[in-house]
Amino acid sequence: FPKPHAAAYALTSFRVAYFKVHYPLAFYATYFTIKAPDFDGSIGIKGLEAIKDHFLEVKKLGKDAAPKDQDMQPHFETAYEMYCRGFCFYPVDLMKSHGTKYTLEENGIRIPLCGLPGIPPSAAEAIYNAREEGGEFTSVDDLRKRSGIGKSTIEVLRNNGILTNLSETAQIELF
Repeated sequence: FPKPHAAAYALTSFRVAYFKVHYPLAFYATYFTIKAPDFDGSIGIKGLEAIKDHFLEVKKLGKDAAPKDQDMQPHFETAYEMYCRGFCFYPVDLMKSHGTKYTLEENGIRIPLCGLPGIPPSAAEAIYNAREEGGEFTSVDDLRKRSGIGKSTIEVLRNNGILTNLSETAQIELF
């Protein structure tokens, strides 16, 4: 094992440990953004017990578990650790979530729009960019027109309660 490689590995390990201890929220936000872009945010927001239950269920199934679930096990371990340290996930919010990046908030990190199963990164970025350029959305129609997303993405947002504060159209009924 070459010494320069060992030294580089040791330095990287030290840097990771330093940020994990001194800047934990920044560490977790970066970790989930880079290492776990497919992390299921709908499980993450349910809390410590839901993460633990999901982890143990996949572990119990062993080789019979879906390959995607097996691949996500290290990320659920990290989420469990994050909750044990007193931090949490904040749910996807149409007006606050970034398209593809986990963002820092007080005592936790906000799940990005693509953190919901069924929302591809391209649609999440389109929603985020439309919001950044034109401000808050006034209706579901406004969201659809400005972002260019399809009906399936709208349905995923609706089914996850993301659109509850938006009316379907901006039109006002007089009678």
